[in-house]
Amino acid sequence: ASTDINNTVDFGINLAKGQVFGYLLNDAGAGIRGISVELQGDKFTRRVQTGDNGKFSFPGIPAGEYTITTLADSYPPGYSLQALAPQRVTVDPGKPASLQFTVKALRSIAGKIMVYDKATLQTVPLAGAIVRLKELGLEAISGENGAYIFRSLPAGTYTVSVEHGGKKAARTVVVPSSPASIRGIDLNAGTR
Repeated sequence: ASTDINNTVDFGINLAKGQVFGYLLNDAGAGIRGISVELQGDKFTRRVQTGDNGKFSFPGIPAGEYTITTLADSYPPGYSLQALAPQRVTVDPGKPASLQFTVKALRSIAGKIMVYDKATLQTVPLAGAIVRLKELGLEAISGENGAYIFRSLPAGTYTVSVEHGGKKAARTVVVPSSPASIRGIDLNAGTR
């Protein structure tokens, strides 16, 4: 500031505030939208919601220690929240603090193994068939009603197959990054 001699000039100092930002992602790396995130400090609490890409931000935060949590009741069905713990961050003036939460999405593939029964001339469930999920090296055995299920799957493209009486049947299934319970992946294992 410029002034004449013997004048008073007042100056103020504006201490820069800090910022906390981060992402809420599922185990496939996709952002989760619309989840409430809470910041708790000694003197106040703030809440925001995650955006389309899972990003959240708390601008204008005074320096200090904060606990960040996501609110379980704001999640849609299909996420495993047992391993989701609060995180602590330290905010310094003018320096953003960042963090990331990762949540496991629940994904499964289920269906029935069927076989044509020559004696009854009908398609019936096949119990005890070994069903394979090739890419992950997993196996399941069909139950009395021919049903099988693979749980806790990562996102990806898989081949579900069964062999019976020298015949092999297979289907390709795409498991999305979001929670998914894919049903009706039925396979016909031939005749008996």
